[in-house]
Amino acid sequence: MFVYDLILFISLILVVTGIKADTSCHSFDDCPWVAHHYRECIEGLCAYRILY
Repeated sequence: MFVYDLILFISLILVVTGIKADTSCHSFDDCPWVAHHYRECIEGLCAYRILY
């Protein structure tokens, strides 16, 4: 049962971190913070790049 719960938990994390919504912005500070990603505002939309 523990292994099943662990796999379910890890898959939920991967799904949540894989979602990238088009968030409008005017500057770098308007973009939400995402762990291990570099954020920037390009043409009014937040863009994210993985740091590693």
